[in-house]
Amino acid sequence: MAMDSSDPILWPEDEPRWSVTFEWGVIHGRAAPTAIHVESIDHDEAVTATLMRELPIAGLASEASTKRADRAASKAKAAADRRGRTQSKAMRAVLEFAEQLAHNEEEMFRGGPRRGRPPKSLDELVEVARTYIAALETRQPPTKAVQKRFQVSHGTAGKWVARCREIGLLGPAPGRGIAGTVEPEEET
Repeated sequence: MAMDSSDPILWPEDEPRWSVTFEWGVIHGRAAPTAIHVESIDHDEAVTATLMRELPIAGLASEASTKRADRAASKAKAAADRRGRTQSKAMRAVLEFAEQLAHNEEEMFRGGPRRGRPPKSLDELVEVARTYIAALETRQPPTKAVQKRFQVSHGTAGKWVARCREIGLLGPAPGRGIAGTVEPEEET
């Protein structure tokens, strides 16, 4: 999913000679730079390999990401303020949606890059939970069954099982390090 470009970052800060702009995309649920545009401010210098090596790309991308997150936070606050002042139920719903979109954008830009494997989708987590339960029913080590079926490390399989517990696909374990799942208690 492509997003728009960031505002230009001028570099170096003390005597800017270059304008650096990032294009953003959503990769594994996070905003990430997918392209970079470097331009001489006065159009009197060539973009060279030496320049590209000298550019602090990670720092500039971080600065651009922070600016985007700050802008999204401002949009969310503005939508919330307008929603609080409007009388129309339909307009409040639209503004609430706009506020949520802005919060989501802010989260994508503040979150930074994810490390490790991408998060599992809900459908994939359902399969993780089914694999775990099937292994329990056949008295096999359930996390090891998840590890084997999805060809991941034991630690990753454990994290996926924990995520299944967090979202309610599996109940809490009977104890730390004890395989199993206890059905969530019914509230009365």
